[in-house]
Amino acid sequence: MQRSPRIAKHSIEVRILCETEAGTALLGAVENQIAKKCQQAKWLEQPEDEFGLTDEDSSAGLGVLLRRPDGFYSSDPICLSIDVLKAVERLGAVVAFTMRSEIVWSMEMEKITPDMTELILDKSGSILPIAPSRFILIWASSVPNILAHGNDVETTLLGLLWGSQSTVPETANPHRSSRSSGLMTHQRGSTQSVLHSDPATNEKLSIIHAAIEKETAGHKRLCPRCRGIAPKLGRFPDYELPHITIQMPVYKEGLKNVMIPSINSLVTAIKHYEAQGGTASIFVNDDGMQLVSSDQAEARKAFYDLHHIGYACRPPHNVSFKDEKGKAKPLAKDDPAYFERKGQFKKASNMNYCLDFSLRVEEEFENLLEEESQARHCTQEHFTVDEEMEIYDTARSNVVESDGGKTWADGDCRIGELILIIDSDTRVPEDCLIYAALEMHGSPEVALLQHASGIMQVVNNVFENGITYFTSLIYTSIQFAVGSGDCAPFVGHNTFIRWKAIQSIASRDPETGRILFWSESHVSEDFDVSLRLQMAGFIVRLATYHNGGFQEGVSLTIYDELARWEKYVYGCNELGFNPLIYWPRRGPFTKLFLKFLFSNIKITSKMTIFAYIFTYYAIASAIPLTLVNYLVSGWFNADLDQFYLTSWKIFVSMAVVFNVLSPTAYTMLRHRLGQTTFFISLLETCKWTPTFLVFFGGLS
Repeated sequence: MQRSPRIAKHSIEVRILCETEAGTALLGAVENQIAKKCQQAKWLEQPEDEFGLTDEDSSAGLGVLLRRPDGFYSSDPICLSIDVLKAVERLGAVVAFTMRSEIVWSMEMEKITPDMTELILDKSGSILPIAPSRFILIWASSVPNILAHGNDVETTLLGLLWGSQSTVPETANPHRSSRSSGLMTHQRGSTQSVLHSDPATNEKLSIIHAAIEKETAGHKRLCPRCRGIAPKLGRFPDYELPHITIQMPVYKEGLKNVMIPSINSLVTAIKHYEAQGGTASIFVNDDGMQLVSSDQAEARKAFYDLHHIGYACRPPHNVSFKDEKGKAKPLAKDDPAYFERKGQFKKASNMNYCLDFSLRVEEEFENLLEEESQARHCTQEHFTVDEEMEIYDTARSNVVESDGGKTWADGDCRIGELILIIDSDTRVPEDCLIYAALEMHGSPEVALLQHASGIMQVVNNVFENGITYFTSLIYTSIQFAVGSGDCAPFVGHNTFIRWKAIQSIASRDPETGRILFWSESHVSEDFDVSLRLQMAGFIVRLATYHNGGFQEGVSLTIYDELARWEKYVYGCNELGFNPLIYWPRRGPFTKLFLKFLFSNIKITSKMTIFAYIFTYYAIASAIPLTLVNYLVSGWFNADLDQFYLTSWKIFVSMAVVFNVLSPTAYTMLRHRLGQTTFFISLLETCKWTPTFLVFFGGLS
């Protein structure tokens, strides 16, 4: 469900013009011209049988529709199918036409069955195949763009039939014919997987190969998963910028020191986006408002109201009570006081609750808007912005009341076409919203636009400085790998999300009936969403053109860093393996992992994900394998085969690869990317390598 449409600026001018007879004649001329162009392009072809005769009934749905200022539609021809008219009215499109050409007639529409729940043919959501009548409904939000959009659709369909991937973005249609999906070609710059019989040798050879590339290879790669250059601002002059919702999940973070600096950064970005003609709003998912003191809660409400921030918060976790003896006993699920915050870390369930609340408010808002328009005998476009907001406030109050006061909410909680999800301690670039809107419009196959993050230091102590250097090393290495063709990561924040894409993979909770967009049964909900989107055919893209403008904090103590590792490894275990007690019945691997294993994701991307998951197992196996190696080498030294390597031989090779070659390659990479000079980078590397040797080699 998208945000309620607003009246565009150019439509007001058309309304004033069309109140005259000359204006009505102008609309008719525009409609006739569009129909003429469609006929010249042979988009309104009537099918012929084997005798060359046409069926008049099958052509009843072919034509052009144009919305008039009063909200009604005029069509060419006048006797257009009433079903097509109702569909266009439901969409609220400004202009639409039906396409039936030789290419459309050649499509395998019999694969579109009535029991299909979704069909993603165009991720921008402006074309729809009608299988029984064998034509495609195409619509647009502005008249000048409709013909160009028709040409783009025809080019896309031609690419699907021919199988060319050079000019057509990869679609997310899971029901595409094997003819087109089997002819997919690899993009330039993709990495190839080299399998070795010795895993240790394979890992070292991979690092050596990457090190050589970092020092010698070119860095201008063509990869759909990475973007190092910002889109041009004048690339789409007629594009109406979408509404962007900035979603910020928070808990008990401090208002003054944490949240206010982040929101001030967001306000600056919103003002810059509004100056370009777009609109944006902040939607805070406050999971701590009902847990902090009343004074702190009122301070948060006042701050949100001052900056026109929408917020929603759910009740505290309450699944048990204490009896007279002080023993905890479970509450019944039908008890009014019962509420369960699902999940290990609650972030996913917090966002799900607030997004579901937003959809319920939007549904109530649409119902009230329809009732009010019928009472006034007008269309919804006649309402002013202030009248819409008044009706929306009423809808939100109705939903809050229906929840029995459990939900606290105020402000604009609607979701736009794009969502920017950030943490509470984030700084964003001023121009990030406009560039993201253009990037997502130009690449409809992209569902997640992950921005590379910079580091925001707070205390500047030795440990924070070391972790800052380590985090920068990780992000730079990720940029190099993704730019070379690997899959882009989704880290759960500093990411623009296409709302329709996240809706396409949503499910419904059988217990509560709420819509689940994020997995509440996984700690790594971002990893889960990334896998599901990629299996659905979408792309996760990494953007680096803000040069660290997105800033985030790092761990301040060793315990924070180790806790972060524990969370990640717990999440990887949840995604890949069932609990041990379920292995006899369900097997060791989860359904999601098996689905990912046999999906159409590139094999190189699968290998990268495997490497990430099993990195934590490699760290965990260090001590037990070292102990086993020590005992085996001491007790059975004379009986060991020649292929067995002792600890010392492994240590020497690992020390050279990980502590000499890899840091040197990173030094050269930073120099070649222009981040710093070679000798300064080498000095920093020499300074922190001993620390990492101690921390990662044993202390952790």
